[in-house]
Amino acid sequence: MEVARISLNDKQAIRAFTGAIEKQAPQNPHDFKVTSPEVIRNLWVMFQEISGIEDPLKEVKKKQNDTALRLHPSVKESVLSSNDPLASAIKFSISGNAIDIMTTGTDQPVEGIIQKLQSFSLDAVNTEQFRERLRKAKKIIFFGDNCGEIVFDKILIEIIQEHFGSNVTFVTRTLPVLNDATLKDALYAGMDAVTHTIENGIRQPLPGTIIEKLPQELKTLIYGSDLVISKGGGNYDTLTEEAGLKGKISFLLQAKCRPYVTIYRVPLGSPIIANI
Repeated sequence: MEVARISLNDKQAIRAFTGAIEKQAPQNPHDFKVTSPEVIRNLWVMFQEISGIEDPLKEVKKKQNDTALRLHPSVKESVLSSNDPLASAIKFSISGNAIDIMTTGTDQPVEGIIQKLQSFSLDAVNTEQFRERLRKAKKIIFFGDNCGEIVFDKILIEIIQEHFGSNVTFVTRTLPVLNDATLKDALYAGMDAVTHTIENGIRQPLPGTIIEKLPQELKTLIYGSDLVISKGGGNYDTLTEEAGLKGKISFLLQAKCRPYVTIYRVPLGSPIIANI
C-alpha cells in the first residue's frame, strides 16, 4: 500500500489494488510453508497488472544509491581508520539497510539514521564466530538486499577480500521488486569494480531467495562455496528455510520488526548477526 501511495496518483487504481489485496488475504492460516516474500511477490504482480508499472520505485532506488554513494568516501575512511575495520564494516553494511523506503520513507535524514545505528553494539560472540567463518572461507556467495545498502556492502566486501583473501560473488535480484537491488542497480553503485557481480536468475519479483528457483549454475556456486552471507529480512525469511545451508550461512540484518526482536532479544532497529 505504501508503494501504491508513492507511485499512483489515481485513486481508482489504489482502490482496485486494495480490493485485490482483500481477495488475496483469505489464505490458509496453517500453511507455514509460505514465506512472507512469496506473499509480497503475489501482491507485487497484482500491483504491476493494475498499475502497468514494472518498477514503481525506480527513482527512489536511484536516490537511495546516490545518497549512499555521497556518504561512501567518509564511511570508508571511518572503517579503515577504526581499531577493528571488519566490525566497523559489518556495522555500516547492516546500518545501510536503514536506507529503505519501506520503513523510513524518503524524507528521513539518512546520515542521522546511520549515525544512530552506529551507536548500537554488535553481539561479540556472533561477530567472532562470523570472523572465524571468514578466516576459513575461500569462496563466498554474498546475497544483496536494498539499494543504498549495497554501497556499504561494497566496503564490507573489500575488507573481507583484503583481510582474508576470499573470492566473493555478489548476487542481486533479477526482476525489480520493492527497493531491492537488481544487477543494473548494483552496476550503477559500482559493485562490479569491487567483486564479481551477478543476478540470481529468478524470473519473478521475489524479495527473497529460494534455492530451488535459482539456475543450476548459481546452485552449484552456492553449494560449492565455503560461506554464504545473506543481507536483509527477505533473504532471511527465505534462506532460513534451506536446510542444505545450515552450518555455512551467516545473516546480517536489522531488527526492523517485532519477530526479529523476539527471536534475537534485541531492541527494535538493532543490528543482527546470525550464524546458522
